[in-house]
Amino acid sequence: VGPRFCLNPIRIFSGSFGGQTLYQNPYYVSPNQ
Repeated sequence: VGPRFCLNPIRIFSGSFGGQTLYQNPYYVSPNQ
């Protein structure tokens, strides 16, 4: 488990939301904001 593991789901969310904010922030887990 590492930053790479977190980047996997984050990249998926980033593609869904179409925003680079999630991609730039691997620790960002608040799509509501």
